[in-house]
Amino acid sequence: MGLGQAVRRMFALTPGLLLLCGCASPPPEESLCSGLQDNPLDRLFQEELADPDRSQAQLCTYQEQYDQAWRLVYEGLVSQMIAAAGESDDSAGSVLSFWAETELSWESASRALLLSWQAFRDEIPGNGAADRLKLFHGMYLRDRCMLLADWLDAGASLPEDLSFCWRDADDGFDLDAFRACLEDAGLLTGVPEAWTFALTASRLLASDWGETASAERGVQSFALWDLDGDGRRELLVSEGWYGTHYAVYRLEGDALKRVWEYIWTYSTLSVLEENILFVQNTAHQVRTFAFFRLRDGAVQLLNDLESPGDGSYWNQGQEITEAEFDAALAQYASLERLDGESGPIFWRPNSRSEVYQWPLP
Repeated sequence: MGLGQAVRRMFALTPGLLLLCGCASPPPEESLCSGLQDNPLDRLFQEELADPDRSQAQLCTYQEQYDQAWRLVYEGLVSQMIAAAGESDDSAGSVLSFWAETELSWESASRALLLSWQAFRDEIPGNGAADRLKLFHGMYLRDRCMLLADWLDAGASLPEDLSFCWRDADDGFDLDAFRACLEDAGLLTGVPEAWTFALTASRLLASDWGETASAERGVQSFALWDLDGDGRRELLVSEGWYGTHYAVYRLEGDALKRVWEYIWTYSTLSVLEENILFVQNTAHQVRTFAFFRLRDGAVQLLNDLESPGDGSYWNQGQEITEAEFDAALAQYASLERLDGESGPIFWRPNSRSEVYQWPLP
C-alpha cells in the first residue's frame, strides 16, 4: 500500500470543522470535541476530551499533546516532500511556499478564532483561549495533511488503533511512542539535515519577528555557517538598526538552542578565518574588538578589547597596557574576513513571509 493510501486511510477526511476554510468556533453547547474527525488519532483524543471526569489540567495537557501529535505527522509529510525535491530549485521552492503558506495562514485563522470566541467567552468554563487554540492548531495541521496524502507514494502502513500510545489520565498521550510509530512507517526518515535546520530556524525567526523587527530593535539578518568545523552549520542572527544584538543557534534534535549572544551598540559582526566571530565597534572614539570561537557546542571568548578613548586599555574587564592591547589585537591582523563564496552571507528578509523563503543549500 502506498503511503498516500495509508495516510488517507489512517486520517480519513470526513465532514467536520475545516480550519483551513476559516470556519468559526462552535456555539456554547458544543464540546471541545467539535471538529474532531473519524481517524485513529482523533478518535483517541475524542474519547479522552469528552470524559466528564477529566480535570482542567488534564484537558489542557491533552489539547497540547493533540497539537504536537499532528505536528509530527505534518512535518513528516513535508519532510518526505523535501527529500523528494532533492536539489531541484523549482521543487524546493514549492515546498517552502507550502510551508510558509501553512504557517502564515494559521496566524490569520487564529486571530479570527480568538475574535469569534469573544462572543462565547464562557462556553467552556475555565478553558483558556491559549490552550484551546492548541487543539484547533492540531486540527488545522491535520487538514493540511489531507492535501499531501495523494502526493506521496512510498510504501508504509500505520495502525488503525493507537490506544497503545495512551499512558494514563494524568500523563495522556505518549508522544515518543507515536514518534516511533511514524518512524516505523518511514515518515520521519531520510530528511537532509540542512532542510531540517532551515525549517526549524524559519519557525523560530518568524515567531520572533514581531518583536525583533520592531522600530525599537531594527530588522534582523541571518546567515548559516559551520562555525566549529563539525560539518553542521549554525544559525547566526544579527538584529538592530546599528548591529546591537548578535546570537548563534545550534540544532539539537528538532529544536534550536541558543549557544551565544552578544550585545553592543553601533557594532558590526563578521567571521574571520579559522571561523572566529569578530564584533567591532569604533564609534565615538570608543574602540572595541571582541573575538569568539565555537568549540564543543559552546562559544569561547578569546579577547574582549576596549579602548574608551581616555588613554586606558582593557581586556575582558581587566586594565592592560597599550602595548598589551596592540599585541592582543595583532594576533588577528593576518586573518581575512570570510564573505561571499568563502564565508557566510547575511540575508535580510523584508517581511515575515520572506523568512520562509531564504536560500537553502
